Parts: sequence; structure tokens; C-alpha cells
Amino acid sequence: MIALFNQEQRNLANEIINSVKNGQFSIRTKTKLSNNEIMAVFKICMGDIPEYINFDNCRLSFQAGFDSKVIKLLPQKRSQTDYFKDTDISFLMKKAEEIVCNLRLKEKNDMMKAVGIYDYLCKSVKYAITQNSQNAWGALVDKTAVCEGIACAFNLLAKTSGLRSTVIHGTMNNGPHAWNIIQINNCFYHVDATSALEDKEADANSNYDFIFLQDSDMKGYIWNKTFYPECASAQHNYFVCSHSFAKSRKEAEEIIKRQVSSKRIVYLRAASNLNFTEEEAYNIFIKVLKEQGVSFTSGSIRTNAKLDIIQIKYSI
Repeated sequence: MIALFNQEQRNLANEIINSVKNGQFSIRTKTKLSNNEIMAVFKICMGDIPEYINFDNCRLSFQAGFDSKVIKLLPQKRSQTDYFKDTDISFLMKKAEEIVCNLRLKEKNDMMKAVGIYDYLCKSVKYAITQNSQNAWGALVDKTAVCEGIACAFNLLAKTSGLRSTVIHGTMNNGPHAWNIIQINNCFYHVDATSALEDKEADANSNYDFIFLQDSDMKGYIWNKTFYPECASAQHNYFVCSHSFAKSRKEAEEIIKRQVSSKRIVYLRAASNLNFTEEEAYNIFIKVLKEQGVSFTSGSIRTNAKLDIIQIKYSI
């Protein structure tokens, strides 16, 4: 478990996880945590065991006793008339194993496991609100989900492949949102596959704007930082690893020149203090094409202003 629980929270988390795994919808506990804290711990626990879809998105009610408290878990229905069963849990776990096997994730290092899962979800899931869009079933079986379902699916595939991951419930731009924190060696990173999925064009491959991010990259996101480790490394960031991070305008021009020479999509991130604009990137792109004697027939430009990322797609 990646969450940074204190001893009281960890004890409750163990009680919740053991009860869920034993199929118990009633938990008697002596915890001194408030109801709001209990609900927060429960959410984190369910993110860490997303295969238990019969408990996912349960509503909680509380009954106080003399020296203990009873937590009642009220499950949501799978459909208008039915609940998830143990056979559905088994089916979902087999589905996750099948995906991990097809992607050959267990043969890869942790960085490439994360990239493989991120790519898979970006390319296979449609963002839509349905009966099961808030759990892993929606993303992996129905192929339709919202942020919580996508984050839970990421966690289930990560867990199945041996990658450490957790689900964060917070807000983005003042609206409820869910995403993941993963661990690569001793480094922690944010991953938001939902934002990548929503940001891509209908016919485009997934982008890598929203994977291996630091806390400082998460502009507009709010989460309870006391529960999660600090994400402060850029070691595995896509743009750092692909030498596409520009610290100066000269470096930006060199990156564009290299990518055009290789007939690749222009895709770079600029240091935030550069204030590198879409217009500057496009002008450099045109200049490089002229220098190389290349003309293009069509193109499009996309900017991620939050992360100072610019992408130019073109046909020659």
C-alpha cells in the first residue's frame, strides 16, 4: 500500500480490507477516527483492491456503540435489478490477467509497465457515464468509464503486473477527479490517464502529457497530501527520457530540428520560465521545413498550457 497512513488509519485499513475480502458488508471497529476519516480510508482501500467491484462505490452508514462502531457498507447495483457477484470478481481478475499477458507486461520493467497500461487505457476506453463507469469493470469489460473507473482499472492492471500504484480521489479544476500515483524504484509519480484520453484526437495515439508527473506539475489538482508520498522526481518523465525537454529556445529549436529530420511528430515540453508559445514553435517548425527543403500538405498544433507542452502533427 502506497498510502501514508498513521497507525490508527492503518489498523482500520486492515480491518476494511480483510472484511471486504471475506465478503462482509458490516465492519465492527474500535477506531477513534471520525466518520469523514473512515470514509477517506475506505476510498483508498477500495482503490487498492479494485477487483472487489461488489464493494466499490459502497455508501457507508455508521452505528455507534458503547465501545465500538459498526460500519455498514451499502453496495451499488451492477444493473437496475442485480448486484455484482463473486463470479464477476473472478471474471474481472481473469480479464486483467489476459490484458497483462497480451501486453506482456510482466516481462517489462516498472517504467514500461506504467507506459503499457497508460497506452492501453487511452486507446481502448471511451469516456462516458454508464452504470459501471466508476469501477474497473466499466473500463476493462464495458470499455466505457469516467475518471474513477479508469484510475481503478489502471490500479488493477498495475497490481496484476507487479507495479505499485494507488488511486487518488481529489479535485481537478474544482470538480471531483481520480487519478493514480505509481512507484518506480524509489520515485513516485502522478499518472492521469483520463486527462490523456480526453485530450487526444479521435484518430490519434495516446499522448504522454499526463504520465510520470511531479507534484509541481499538477496545476489545478487538489488532493489530501498527508495520505500520499511526495512526487518530486523528473527522472522517468517522458520528455526528460526522450531528450525533448527544452530549457532554452535554442534547445527547443534543436529538438524540433531533430524530430522533423526523423519525420516524427513534433512533441516537446519547454521549461515554464521560457514562456515558449505555440506561435514560436510553429515558426521554428516552418523554418526547419524550409531549411530541409520539405513541404507539408496538412497539419495541426496542440498546446497543453498547464505543462508547457506543444505537439505538431503534419503530413508531407
